[in-house]
Amino acid sequence: MEKFVIYCRVSSVKQGQSGLGLDDQLNTCREHVAKVEGKIVGEFQDVKSGSKRTRQGMIEALSCAKENDATIVFAKLDRLARDAEYSYSIRNSGVQLYFCDFPEINSLMFGILVAVAQYERELGISRTKD
Repeated sequence: MEKFVIYCRVSSVKQGQSGLGLDDQLNTCREHVAKVEGKIVGEFQDVKSGSKRTRQGMIEALSCAKENDATIVFAKLDRLARDAEYSYSIRNSGVQLYFCDFPEINSLMFGILVAVAQYERELGISRTKD
């Protein structure tokens, strides 16, 4: 039976307190695991910007996945990070990643999409400053 670790993230405290986003992400990931008849060995979440590299939930998800030889499941690729370099470091950590919104992702698409996620973050920063 394949093992999975679920990771969910929202950026704002307001989203985290309301559960908006986190509950939907969790349900999407759980549905995927059930569909493939897998086993969930951990569920982790963060209420923190995807640009931050010090997200405790992500650190714990990576550790749990390594310890259990499990795949980390994300509802959406942009929940991984909004920092392309950090996204690649996670991808290259030896842990398998699965994105429910891009189940057949390849290295080219991964590169493009993590660059777009970072660009969206940069646009948001620019809009806030303006």
